[in-house]
Amino acid sequence: MEAYDMVMRHLNDEPSKPVLLLGPINSGKSALLTKIMDQEILRKPVIVVDEVNDLTRWKHKDVEKLKSLLNFLRRTCKEKERAHIVLASADFFMVSWLQSKGLDATQRRVEVLVQQLGRRRGSNIIKTSNGRQ
Repeated sequence: MEAYDMVMRHLNDEPSKPVLLLGPINSGKSALLTKIMDQEILRKPVIVVDEVNDLTRWKHKDVEKLKSLLNFLRRTCKEKERAHIVLASADFFMVSWLQSKGLDATQRRVEVLVQQLGRRRGSNIIKTSNGRQ
């Protein structure tokens, strides 16, 4: 499975940038991450934030706490290389929202899962943003 291999390649490298895993609702993001967390032995810890789009509801009065959380995630992964960070969302707006909060393209990586309408051997066909199956 291309999506599985793409995520595993990232997780088997040293932590460098948080990954934002985007895909439509029911594209298999949560199932993919659950499978990886349940079956794989990884060299570094992995922090997974599924439905990261819920962070957009953060109360305005607590904006400093949100900033602290995002800085913690960035520092833990990119600067200190202590853990991988995987953020998952069905909301493609998250790319610009994270950028507005300081996680620009130099500080995060985006991978897009696209669920195809066809079926192959009873399972969904998943393509990554590079168009390969």
